[in-house]
Amino acid sequence: MILVENELVKDAEPLTTAASACQMEPSSTTWEYDFTGLTFNSISLVGSKQIRHTHPQTVEEVEVQLHVLIKGHCVQVDNLHDPLKELVVELEIKGYDSNAAEHFSAWHLDRQIESDDPNQVDHAIHPIYHFQYGGERVWNKNTPDYGLQLLLETPRFPHPPMDAILAVDFVLSNYYGDIWNELRKDEAYRDIIATAQHIYWRPYSLATASHWGGALAYTTPYVWPPKSIWPNV
Repeated sequence: MILVENELVKDAEPLTTAASACQMEPSSTTWEYDFTGLTFNSISLVGSKQIRHTHPQTVEEVEVQLHVLIKGHCVQVDNLHDPLKELVVELEIKGYDSNAAEHFSAWHLDRQIESDDPNQVDHAIHPIYHFQYGGERVWNKNTPDYGLQLLLETPRFPHPPMDAILAVDFVLSNYYGDIWNELRKDEAYRDIIATAQHIYWRPYSLATASHWGGALAYTTPYVWPPKSIWPNV
């Protein structure tokens, strides 16, 4: 496993367990897996190895944890429909100062839960897949100390869906840039990422582009309605 060979995670067991759970019968129409606590090796902020704009500036070490729950349809590789039924990707970022005090932030990528209630009205925009700061990983901390931060329901940014492979790549590309740039030279790594992008990002991108028609529109328009991806359009 590339993550183990490059000593990027403390324990790959969450991924191997998820891979076992994803094995299915040939007649299956859906698949799923979930894992919690895939912990990447700590990033030292001492000396020149800084993550830009880190605050508090007393933080000396950062640790990233990844949690994924995903349920999908068994589809052909060139599928143009939304490939997933459910998705929750959560990132926990913990920072520690010299006194071992913990500082915390979190992001999550969700697939919007569809309601059967026709009278339900969203009070804020809900792209079907959206990245958002905070969420339960922050609210459940129950800490009285928020410093000068103002925490409230934050904007939901449209973002293509990610499985475990793309979520790991997301973590590496944003928090382990030097290592990620080296991995991108590895053909096996590039192939793994490209296959996942084709399954999840291709239908998302084509559905978005189909809103404007032209050569990028579907033969049968709106196989995946673009307004669910970008409610603003």
